[in-house]
This record gives sequence, C-alpha cells and structure tokens, in this order.
Amino acid sequence: MSGGLSLKIRPIRDTEIAAVSALTVEAYTSSYEINGNYLKELGRVAERVRTQQVWVAVDAETDELLGTVSTPLPGERLSDFSLLSDMDFRLLATTPAARGRGIGRALVEHCAGLARERGASRLVLHTGADMDLAVRLYESMGFERLSEIEENFPYPPGVWYAVKVYGRAL
Repeated sequence: MSGGLSLKIRPIRDTEIAAVSALTVEAYTSSYEINGNYLKELGRVAERVRTQQVWVAVDAETDELLGTVSTPLPGERLSDFSLLSDMDFRLLATTPAARGRGIGRALVEHCAGLARERGASRLVLHTGADMDLAVRLYESMGFERLSEIEENFPYPPGVWYAVKVYGRAL
C-alpha cells in the first residue's frame, strides 16, 4: 500500500454494520448519480450479512474502515448470470478519502483468492454502464467485458438499467 498504509481485509463485525452501510452509500454517491432503489440496496448491509459474506478493508494499525465488498457464501452465487464454475462479487466500495491507495484493488484480489480457494475458474462482476471509475479499475486488473451476458442480464420485473459484465479467468 502506498503512503505506508498497512491494510487488513477481514469479515465485517456486527458493530460495523451501520458504518459500512454509510461507507457504501458515500462511496457510490460521491462519484455517481444513484437512483432511489439502488441507493436503498447500497445501504442494506444488515441484510447482506445474513445471506452473503461482507468483507471490510481496514487500516491494520487503527482499524479505520476504508472499503468493503460482498461475496457469496461458499457454494452459492450472488447473481443469476454467474455460472456454477464462477464466483461473483458485488458492491465494491472505498471511502472517497482513501481512494487511490490500492484498497479497491486489494479487495478485488481478496475476492480472486477466495474464488481460487473455492475452485472457481473465473471471477465475475457487473457494474453500471456509467461507472467509469470502477470500469477503469477492473480493466486495469485484467477483467474482460462479457457482452454476451449483458444481452441476457436478468433484471427484476419492471426494472432496467444499463450494465457492463466483466470476468477474469483465474
């Protein structure tokens, strides 16, 4: 980590749910225009803790929350477009103050490590078509666009938004 930051990635603690919810909402709304339904989803960390693995990146010395990401429980998937041989992740967020310090990259590599441990052959994700910062990060890390999945992306009934789907072989 640049700037002498010592980073630790670990499971979220129950006492951090509200702070991680606020962190996630701030990370997304500081860079993108977020609609009401997605904004609500961003803040539902308590629900995600019950059905997914929520990880946090913290400063190893101060335990300051710097970022977060969600992964499926072992043997499960977060998204319908993810193949059984894939592992997906969602809701990668880094505090605006901590951006540019490699935290998002470290969280993605953490996901890749989990995927390898679980025997996945590919790490996949989807992001908003207008989320340029995220797209630049993923492409710089070797993720390739999976446009064939985008054409058949499973939207909830009555909902449509433009997405980009990416994958990286492991």
